[in-house]
Formats: sequence, structure tokens, C-alpha cells
Amino acid sequence: MSEQFYEQPFSSRFAAMGDQAEGIFDLIHPKNHELGLNRPPFGMAGMSATMRYVPDRMTRDAFVEVMGFGRGQALKVKHEKFDALQAWATIGPVDLFIYDSHHHRYWEGPLDAWTFAFQDAEEGVYPDNGKTFVSLPADKFPFEPTDVPNV
Repeated sequence: MSEQFYEQPFSSRFAAMGDQAEGIFDLIHPKNHELGLNRPPFGMAGMSATMRYVPDRMTRDAFVEVMGFGRGQALKVKHEKFDALQAWATIGPVDLFIYDSHHHRYWEGPLDAWTFAFQDAEEGVYPDNGKTFVSLPADKFPFEPTDVPNV
């Protein structure tokens, strides 16, 4: 069995993270504004987490953080990312859009509902950088999935 996405070195994850999920978001919500950092031409190591985790998109109603997962059927989110998104929520509403590339479906809803759902999630650590994350299986998500059209 091939290595899970989260087990790959950060350089491999960084090269691909978000692209597929953001493409699906753009398909579902064509009227959005690209907001987040997408592999900027400068290092991000010295930036605050709130700056590094600018939500990916903005719609008329909310900032939207776009994430995805595949065969593992669980969403893994770093603790520092949740903290940063909470800071963004002091500016305006934050939604999460989660894409399942294995079953071609997605979930979306407000950050508060996701934060509540993640309270009982499993803890983990990325082996290459020691950053902690929480992992929530798709069957524990706070919303029902929607099939992606035309996939």
C-alpha cells in the first residue's frame, strides 16, 4: 500500500496540497475570490500562524478554508491551523470546505461546527516536523456530504 499523504515528507505534501480540493471548490462556487497563500516565492517559517493560514478563498458570506483527504477517509488538521482560523473568525465568518477525492464528495459548514466535532478526534504528530494534528474520520463529520457534479 502506498504511503498516506500525511506520512509523506513536507516537501512532497507542499507541492500538491490543496490544488485538487481548491479546484473542486471553484467548480462548486465559481464566484469566489482567491485569498490564501499558494506556495509564495518566499519562506514562511518566520511568519505567524495567522499569516501562514490565510483562508484559501473568500465568498460574499465568509472566508473559506479548503482542505481535502483521500483513501484514509479522515481529515487531519494541525492545531496551529485551527488556532489561526479562530483568529480569522474574529474578522468575519469562516467556513471549511472539505473534499474527499476518493469518493468525489464534499462537506461545507461553519468553523464552529467543525471545531466542536474535532473535540473528540484522535491526536497525531507529523513525523517530519513534529507538528501536532487532530484526525477526524469522515463518518464523524458534522454535516452530510454532497456528491461533486461532473466528476
